[in-house]
Amino acid sequence: MMKLNTPHFLRMMSALSEGMQSVDVSTSTQCCSALDHLATYYFNNRHKELPAILAMNAHLAAQPELFPRMLQILLNMILFEDCSNQWSVSRPLLGMIVLNDKVYIYLALFYLVLLIFACSISSSLNSN
Repeated sequence: MMKLNTPHFLRMMSALSEGMQSVDVSTSTQCCSALDHLATYYFNNRHKELPAILAMNAHLAAQPELFPRMLQILLNMILFEDCSNQWSVSRPLLGMIVLNDKVYIYLALFYLVLLIFACSISSSLNSN
């Protein structure tokens, strides 16, 4: 998959993203598993001069927000959606977090601020 040309690779990743968010649990689970395998393979081999890794580096250079966006989708699904396959959705999280550590810290702080804001609004509504 990594050796595809960039437009085809990005289309496959778009299909993975759509599949992860599918209401069909089987589709979502399979797409999350595929993302987990891709992220794990890339993380474990990212410093090697393998043709697949070089191709992946080119894809990520062409679309640098690809993995950060996938991380955001996964976090949104786990935190805000009622998905029956949370275990499957959480599997690619580790790979996405270690590949996007700065983005993860930003998103974690964003969600924390969002939570604090929601709690402050809730408490102000309850006090009235």
